[in-house]
Amino acid sequence: MNQSAIALSLIWLATLVSAALGFCSNFLLARILSVEDFGALATAITFTAIVGTFGGLGLGAFWLRIFGAEGSSAQRWIGPSLRLATIATTTSVVIAAVLPPYLFSSVLPGRLVYLLLPIAIVQIVLDLLQSKYQLEEDYARVSFVQLLPNLSRALAACAAFSLSLDAFQSAILMSAGALSLTSAMLLFRGHSALLIIRVPAYRQTASASLTPSPPVQDVAFATLPFALATISYPIYFQGGLLSLGAIGSSHDAGLFGAGFLVITATYLLPAVTFQKFLTARMQWWVQHNPKQFHLVLKRAVLFLASAGLALSAMIHLNAEIIVSVIFGPRFAEAAAILSPLAFAIPFRYYSSAIGSALLTGKSVLARANCEVFAAIVTAGLTAVLYSRFGAIAAVIATVSSEIFLAIAYTLLIKTVLQKSLK
Repeated sequence: MNQSAIALSLIWLATLVSAALGFCSNFLLARILSVEDFGALATAITFTAIVGTFGGLGLGAFWLRIFGAEGSSAQRWIGPSLRLATIATTTSVVIAAVLPPYLFSSVLPGRLVYLLLPIAIVQIVLDLLQSKYQLEEDYARVSFVQLLPNLSRALAACAAFSLSLDAFQSAILMSAGALSLTSAMLLFRGHSALLIIRVPAYRQTASASLTPSPPVQDVAFATLPFALATISYPIYFQGGLLSLGAIGSSHDAGLFGAGFLVITATYLLPAVTFQKFLTARMQWWVQHNPKQFHLVLKRAVLFLASAGLALSAMIHLNAEIIVSVIFGPRFAEAAAILSPLAFAIPFRYYSSAIGSALLTGKSVLARANCEVFAAIVTAGLTAVLYSRFGAIAAVIATVSSEIFLAIAYTLLIKTVLQKSLK
């Protein structure tokens, strides 16, 4: 078995274990919490994840891009990037601590946000670590870092289930678990874990030690397209749930959250294929081996589009059974949400594949603009349609935004491929 196959196998194993842990934690929480409390907790987790993207500013994706262009010379960007991340994280956490009373229609989600904010900081650190290990092609550590969030959540859910804890106590355990595991990993790796990236030999450049580091302002400007894309992504991706938690009831948020968690699990396939394995390599290929880039992209599109259609049909036809097995009879109404929500899967798989070609050059900004508009579609449609359709409004908004992105990426990809093959 060659090195690439071993690497992908490791990442797939971590993905499967992570998915199992995620299902386990959601299963246990759904068994001990009411639909309303489950919805409030899901809303708070979503809000916290968005705070984490604001703090991270897409720097992990920026590292993949800049190392793909400069090789080891890109080490000069790391120090200023981490200073920028510190500033952005502090600002985001302060704003997030002030915003909940004005954002949510009920008190519970906002209170849970305060308890979960440490997870946003953990998310930023883990995102940067994943990019570091991708660049070093250390896929064992990529797999381990990928596993940490759901591992900490599953441990917290097991404790909450065993002790019959409420949403507040569960949130405290989640934050404590995430902080503990991440801190232990950083201590084990040493204080320089994020400061030095040792890329493989084929990316080494002779001028690596001679190039001065840019000022933080230059890093902020260079990473702006990545920040825009990273921030807009969770808003369009989870905007339906967040909108329901903000303008609707926690009960509707709980029902939608249950269905959406199933759909999110299916998104692991394109996520692991690109974000955890191929992205760093494709950034290099598009600069130095365009034909390889085009070949891999074509095969990935065909594979993921086919897989997305199959999964969509399976979930649509078995929504009641899936909801009953995972969440129990209290969430039976969520089947009516999961069934139509499954139509988003093939569009997400397709756009995930072709979107991997929109991570280079000016296409990063074009992709970010598409995701900003998709975020507006998701949040706007949910808000407009909620009074008439209830939780189904978020389903309509989510599927609509996925269709929009698939169309937008298709229009953009033609230009990118034409340029890459010249």
